[in-house]
This record gives sequence, structure tokens and C-alpha cells, in this order.
Amino acid sequence: MSNLWKALKRFYLFILPVRFSLLAIVVVALALLVADQGRDVMRALAEDRQTGWWLRILTLVIATNLMAYAIWFWSRHLLRYRPHAAVACDPTIGLVEQFPWWTKWLPRILGLLAFIIVIIAFPRAVGVTFRANVPALMWWIVAWLVVSAIVYWAFVVARRKIPFMAAAPQGMVTAWGSLDRTTRIVLGVSFLLEVALFLWALANPVSWWVLGVAAVLVLTIAVWIPLGSYLVAIGERYRVPILTFIVLWGVAISRCQFVDNHEVRTLGKVAQRKSLDEAFKDWHGRVSPRSAGREIPVIIVATEGGGIRAAYWTAAVMASLHDTVPGFSEHCFAISGVSGGSVGAAVYEALLVRRAEKSGVTTPMHSEARKVLEFDALSGTLAAMSQPDLLQRFVPLGFPDRAKALETGWEYGWRKAFDNENGGGDIMARPFVETMQKHPQLPLLLMNGALVESGDRIVTSNVVLHRNLHFRNAFDSLSRIQRDVRMSTGALLSARFPYVTPVGTLQAPGSGESRGRIADGGYYEVSGAATAEDLANFIWAKRAQGYNVRPFVILIDYRDVIDRKPEDARPFCPAPGECGPRWPSRLTYFATEVLSPVWALANARGARGEEAVGDLLQRMGDVQVAEFRLLPRYVPLPLGWVLSQRAQDSIDWSAACEGGNRTATHRIASLLGVTLPENWSNVTAEAARQKMNEYVPDGVPCGRNTRNPKPMCAGVGCDGQMSEGQGESR
Repeated sequence: MSNLWKALKRFYLFILPVRFSLLAIVVVALALLVADQGRDVMRALAEDRQTGWWLRILTLVIATNLMAYAIWFWSRHLLRYRPHAAVACDPTIGLVEQFPWWTKWLPRILGLLAFIIVIIAFPRAVGVTFRANVPALMWWIVAWLVVSAIVYWAFVVARRKIPFMAAAPQGMVTAWGSLDRTTRIVLGVSFLLEVALFLWALANPVSWWVLGVAAVLVLTIAVWIPLGSYLVAIGERYRVPILTFIVLWGVAISRCQFVDNHEVRTLGKVAQRKSLDEAFKDWHGRVSPRSAGREIPVIIVATEGGGIRAAYWTAAVMASLHDTVPGFSEHCFAISGVSGGSVGAAVYEALLVRRAEKSGVTTPMHSEARKVLEFDALSGTLAAMSQPDLLQRFVPLGFPDRAKALETGWEYGWRKAFDNENGGGDIMARPFVETMQKHPQLPLLLMNGALVESGDRIVTSNVVLHRNLHFRNAFDSLSRIQRDVRMSTGALLSARFPYVTPVGTLQAPGSGESRGRIADGGYYEVSGAATAEDLANFIWAKRAQGYNVRPFVILIDYRDVIDRKPEDARPFCPAPGECGPRWPSRLTYFATEVLSPVWALANARGARGEEAVGDLLQRMGDVQVAEFRLLPRYVPLPLGWVLSQRAQDSIDWSAACEGGNRTATHRIASLLGVTLPENWSNVTAEAARQKMNEYVPDGVPCGRNTRNPKPMCAGVGCDGQMSEGQGESR
């Protein structure tokens, strides 16, 4: 046992110099093989044939080759680099001689792993796409990568047969300066390439969208390998753990204010906002003349978080209702959004602004929403995160916040969708409150975040909420910073997706220490129902004061459990069962002593959202609630910031063709006195269905027979089965 332990320690010392390359492989594997977001990135690359698709594929192949050769090249040198081999009793003496096979083959295998990870990522992401056929483009990409891997392997194994490489030095190296000229040239070129990429990310990170997310990730790691390996070599020479010291330095200065470049982007002084009570009276004054004495429905929307999936789903549902049900937007009083749901709600409001300012718009709003949100804003965010924003953590020079890259990406996506048209090409970059006040007919927008220091809700809205009895446990972000923000910034104040976008710093004018940090609203609760319930209670109070109004709530959410056919017209059940949630189907096992508290805190967000929905449903009653539910029927719909074309098709189809969603649309139409034809169609959803029929073997239906549906079930599961625990006391 003693000899085995000594051998393991020797082998550890042997591979320690290649730790940066090993870390690079682990990061790529986790990003592309484990994370749902990474799988959708690969799926989007294999499915999409938008403008420049060939460039994104070519860049990924080149970046994968670059990473593989960089790992092989620098691992090979670092395994041979033993600067203290001549020192008596040094533990590294004889390592190269003791492990000759590993010295020769480990760098080659590590480089090959780079190809293997990217190759496997495609069939893992695309080949398990539920019921859809695998796109032919995926096989071409995989074939290209396989050929590249074969060429790589042939090169690293047989390179000595190449005349100008046959004389390259072999064996152990004791001084970095004694490395051959080729190695020094490669290091210099790598440094210049990194400087070029850094300057590009600093000047215009949004433009990285031309490369695509996968290529940005792999290229960034590939370029960092030579620089990281060089730092490891310096540490080996002076026996100093430089990488560890760099990390400790970053932690040590992280509490200093000059490191924080995540202060929220602001504009001029925020205009005087109306109170919630004043906004309601204005809304009632606009709507009541058309009510003819009837009870006026006050529509409140609660839309949950979930990255770009939630953003796209929210915009699709709201736009579909606008296109399908006359008067919907006028009766929509307020929207409560969380995270991605807030982004989708902001896009919907911006589309309403465009229609108000630009006459003659005849295109369906649903198709416009797709054009805006299909833009890849993540590539630029990753570029900013891995380049200037990363350096800011260690050398605080005032580099731009990576959150700005995402916000400007949304703004660019808007301009790109409408080709910089006059009167509509920059709405997402306009002042939020100022724009909303110019168009008082718009629904109120309440975008929920979480205050890091207290865990409370903090809401960004075009009306004043703080110190309102119904919002007594929520802060008002704009009251805090006292400045207006762009539409894109307001949405991101709710959508601070963990780690991709940083927690934002709120700074009150003239109070250097009066700071706070705003995180993603999903940390408080993910559904948006808590704020929606506050709004509903406010409307109930107005009803008690004599206003002839009644609140009606729309819930926009996502579930990954499919328990019905797409033609099933029964209403969805936002909170099925009256006796609490079902018991978890699986038990956690791994590292429970350490991870159980972490999992409990993480899962509490979703549980709090479910409870908020249940509380809202109990307050409203089944008749006054309609749910639009997104189900991953034909392709996966992971939580992330990139959506493939097929994912967009599936969401567009679901908004108007999923049976339960058609029922919800009929319910809202009936509420507003509108009679929809039995087989009404949505132009955008129908176009998506036609596309899906090309790659879904059995075709995709569009739900029928959705008029006069059965009432929503309460206390009984949607399939007519008693919920688990039914009849037991709480």
C-alpha cells in the first residue's frame, strides 16, 4: 500500500504541470455535455440555416482544431519542462524517465478529447430531440470534426516523418528559454491573438454573434491555454502557485468598490411616476366608456422566469392574444414578470409602442416577436465575460460591464429585426419610464428582481409601488436609483441570470455608501404570481370601493411533464390538488452532507413560485384564471439564453395550437365579448406548424373543439385522478 501511495504521488507530480489543459477540457465538457444550455447551443448550430450559419460552423471547427492542437502542444512541453531536475532530492527528478508512455501519449490523448467532446455534443443535443428527425446538417458537422480529428491524430503521431520537424528537440527541458524557436513563436502568436480578441470584445462584444456561442466558448478557451500554460511554467520555475495566487488576489480585492463595474446603466433623472391608484383611475377612464355598464374585466398577467425560453414564450403568448382577441391589449392592466418573463413582457410592450408610433403596421405581432428574440445576444455576453470583464476581477481598470453586452445585444436584435426603421428601430434602447408615459394606454409593467442584502422583492416599474399597502414587502428600484433606465436595462434588472449576467449594483445619487445589489427575480419566487396577487388584491379593493371591475389573471408558465395529448382541450391546472405538492420522485444521494442545504435553497425558489400560484388561485377562483402552459413535446426546451429554430417553431405552435392554450384563448375572448371561430388560426403558429411537419414524422396537429371546455379542475388532477395525498389533512 505504501508503494502504491508513493506511485500515485509521483504520478500526481508528473501531471500537475498540465492542470490548465485538464481544466480547459473539464470546462468544455461541462458546458457542452452536461449543461442544458450548452446542449441547446449545439442544437441551434445544427438546426439553423440563418444568415451566416456556415461561418458559425466553420469557426467552431477551426476553434476546436485550435484548442486540440494547443492542448497537445503545451501539455507536451510542460510535461518535459522540469526546471529543478538538477537539484538534489527534488521530487520531480526522474519523472519523465519514470513515465515515458504518459509523456508521449497523454498530450496526444488530451488533444483528441477536445474533438471527442465537441463531436459527442452534437448527437447528445440533437439526436435525442424527442420526436423530431435529426437534421442532416448535424451529420455534416460531425463528419467535418471527425475528419479533423483523424488529421490531428495522424499529425501528432507521424510528425517526426515530416522533414522540418524531425530535428525538433526531444526529452526533458530544464529552462524555458531553451525551448525551440517554434515554441516561442507559437507563444507570441497566441498572445497577439488574445490581445486582438480582447480588443474586439472591449470595442464591440455584440458583434461576436457572427461566430456563434459554441465557437466563442471554444475559441476563448483555446486562446487561454497557451497563456495559462505559460503562467504554470513560471510557477514551476519559481515554485510559486501563480494561478492560486491570482484567484486569491481576486477574492481579496473583491470587496473593494473600485472592482465593481456592475453598476446599473442609467439615463437622466427619472420622470415623476404615477401611483398605482392614479394609473388604475386612468385605465378605468379609458376602458369604462366601452363597457356599456357591464362588469369590466381587469386582466393581470403573471409570467414566470426561465431564460430565453420564458422570454420567447411570454412574447409569443402575449402577441398571439393581441393578434387573435380584439381589445386584449386595452384590457390588460398590468404584467408581472420574472427573469426571462420580464424580457418577453418588455418586448411585447415595445411592440405595442411601435404600433402606436408607426401607422400602417399589418404584420402579425407574433411574427415580429419572433424576429426580435431570435437574435443571439449570448455570444457577445460570453465574449465580454471571458475577456474584459474577467480581467476587471483582477485588474480594476473600469472595463465595461458584461451586463451591458447583453442589454445592447437585445437592442441590436430589435434594430436588426426592423432594419433600423424610422419610428421603431430603437425602442429597446429608449428610456423606460419616459417611453411608457408617452403611451399611457400600455399595460403597466412590473419586473421583479431580488434584493441581495435582504432577500426581498425589488420591482422595476413605470408606476410608484413603494409604501403601497399592497406592496408593503417589495422595494421600488427606480425610487432607489432616482434615474431612468433603458427598456433593455429595466428588463435585465429582473433577468440577472446566475453567473451569465452579474448581480447589478444600485447606487442612489449622492450617497456613496447607499448601495444595494439586485439579483434575478427567480431567487425570490419564479412565477411572478406574488406580485400578480398583490395587483389582484388591489383590484378587489377597488371593486369594494364601488368600481364595477373584476380581476382576471393569466398565468404563463412551463412544465416538463407531458400528461395529455396536444388536442386535449381541457384547461391546464396551475395548482392541481388541494392537499399540497406531490412527494418527490427521487432522493438525493451525492454528497448530501455538503450539498443538501444548497439543493434545498435552490429548490425553494421553484417551491415558493408554486405556492404563490396556489395562493393566487385560491384568491381568484378557477373561473378567473387562465393558464398558458409550454410543454416540450417535439424538441427539448431548456432554460438558457439561446433557442434553436426548432425550439422557436415549437413555442410558436404551442401558443395557438396546444389544446389547453386554445381553450385559454377562447376563455379570454369570451371574457371580452369576442366570439372566435371554432377553427380559428394564428398565422405565425400555422407557419411554424408547417415547418414542424417537415421534421416531425407523424406531423403536428392544431387543437380543435376548444369551445365550451370543461371547467378547470380543483382538488383533482387534470386527468381526473385524485392527487397524491388527496383527503389527507395538511
